[in-house]
Amino acid sequence: MEPLKGQQPSGITGKLIITLVAATLGTYFTIGFGVSSLNGPQNIVLQWIRDVKCRSFGGEFGMTYNSINDTEHDPNVTKNLWCRPFPATEEKEMLAENTELNTLWALIASGICTGAVLTVLTCSSLIQWFGVRNTLIISASIFAVGCILCGFCKVADSWPMLMAGRMILGMACGLETTVVAMYMSEVTPIRLRGAAGTLPIVMYVIGLMLATGFGFPEVLGTERLAGLAGAAALPCIVSCIVLLKCPESPRFLFISRGKKIDAQQALVWLRGTTLVTEELDEMAAEAASLRNSRKVTFIGLFTDPFLRRIALLAAVPMLAQQLSGYNCVGFYSTSIFAGIGLDRRTALFATLGLWSCFALASGISMVLVDRLGRRILLAISGFGVILALVMYTIFATMGDNGVGEGTKLATALCLPGYVLFYGIGVASVPWILAGELFTQEARSAATTLVSVVCWLVGAVVSNLFPLMVVAMSHYTFLIFAVLVLVCAVYLLLKLPETKGLTVENIQKKLHSGGL
Repeated sequence: MEPLKGQQPSGITGKLIITLVAATLGTYFTIGFGVSSLNGPQNIVLQWIRDVKCRSFGGEFGMTYNSINDTEHDPNVTKNLWCRPFPATEEKEMLAENTELNTLWALIASGICTGAVLTVLTCSSLIQWFGVRNTLIISASIFAVGCILCGFCKVADSWPMLMAGRMILGMACGLETTVVAMYMSEVTPIRLRGAAGTLPIVMYVIGLMLATGFGFPEVLGTERLAGLAGAAALPCIVSCIVLLKCPESPRFLFISRGKKIDAQQALVWLRGTTLVTEELDEMAAEAASLRNSRKVTFIGLFTDPFLRRIALLAAVPMLAQQLSGYNCVGFYSTSIFAGIGLDRRTALFATLGLWSCFALASGISMVLVDRLGRRILLAISGFGVILALVMYTIFATMGDNGVGEGTKLATALCLPGYVLFYGIGVASVPWILAGELFTQEARSAATTLVSVVCWLVGAVVSNLFPLMVVAMSHYTFLIFAVLVLVCAVYLLLKLPETKGLTVENIQKKLHSGGL
């Protein structure tokens, strides 16, 4: 079937919407749900872990044991550490006293980031073996397995099962953050590429909000919440079924597989018209330029001077995202609010307000990303995050020292401000740039690099955060502010604008060194 000549349509269609939603429902929606599912009921999960450990030492949970010989070898000292009652208001003291519990909680909460590090480097190979769409289906299936393990941990009375489930969720995330960005970039028309690139964040926020809402005691914020984690496998299954009806990436079919007819049919299905000549011509031009080139491997990004420079441009926005401390807010926001003096119920409402701000910011980002452009939006977002983090540190420290009236409210308001600025640019633009700065031969390796940076740095920050807070209190956030400042200045000076440009034009701009 030869494509008809004529004006290339660039509007969105029903089938494209179905494809984009299916690509994000079983991936980013469930990632958001997984990140926040332990946030609200944090104290309930901690007490359950203490209960399991208490019984493993032969104790009875809720009992206080008197010391026998007052030494570290006294069995009652260990029993008391795990068994004696701690009210929810003393969670911070409980974690400071029991370093093993604090470490276990850090490993469980950040298990998603840690698990992602294990699989992120395999994504490029899976894409070459199975294709972009099928790798997406594989990752959603793995995520469903992790959800089921998390859902049954309470029944099995096993906190290691919860830890394993979170790690498996992370292994799926390591694949998803690479393949989703690649798939969505390659099925979406150029003029909608920026707006579509924010959809994963929107779905992610919806997952965050639902998980936080279910965390209220009146809903499922009790021991029943564990079963809900298993139910989160359902969106993954639905996503897999729908994606089986959606086409493979047209760019992957044409450029990586040499299947022009299949690529054309995929475009016709997605665009709802046979007027797909312009996109096919652009793919043909890119394929022609790559005929004498070899596929760029992950290591190849660092051996070629030009690619190394572009890899740095793609990696720094993701460094800014992870070093901003957002994962710490996502995993621990309820305890952060509790730490500044809010009761658990108010802290849950505050966390729900955070995700509402994130939803608003994501909507704003969808509008602005193709109007202001990636570079300016990143700058506004980055410097806003820095301001919010600095103000949070100041007000929280004043509150601890009993200085000033209303510092608790001022401190609490800094976090929504932080999330608003984070959501309009730093949250989504790094993923968009990963698909825009590279040609097809290097795109898979580049998105893998960005995912490696995301999950490796995220794992380190998330694992260290609980320990840093115990040691440095609110000054931890000042460290995040300084690190984001370094990244923001670099991007403002070096990152070119890619808004509305074809791959070929972006490459010309990168070679010329223009902004």
